[in-house]
Amino acid sequence: ILNDSTKSFVLENISDVPAIDYFLGYQFTILGANTCSVEIKLQRLGLTGDYTTLSTKQFSGSWLDFRAQDKVSIDPFHRYRIFVEEHSEYCTSVRVKGSYGIEYFHFD
Repeated sequence: ILNDSTKSFVLENISDVPAIDYFLGYQFTILGANTCSVEIKLQRLGLTGDYTTLSTKQFSGSWLDFRAQDKVSIDPFHRYRIFVEEHSEYCTSVRVKGSYGIEYFHFD
């Protein structure tokens, strides 16, 4: 839940991936973002300790039927995170619920 005391959350240390055929992604239901927007970033940790954003999407309104989702292909042996942040002074409580993680992608 994003509210006045919690404007963002991070899903870190998703895993080190030992193969190249993987995607990092999420599929969330967002409720209560009618007066603001929620920004979700897929990020990779660099050697300097800073995160590089691989993908950014903004969602406003409720995404119950049109779930917020995104995915990017990832490199092996890196750390990744999903960073969710609310962007407005006038947000009510925003609920973000769903699944995230790493998915194996393989061509037959």
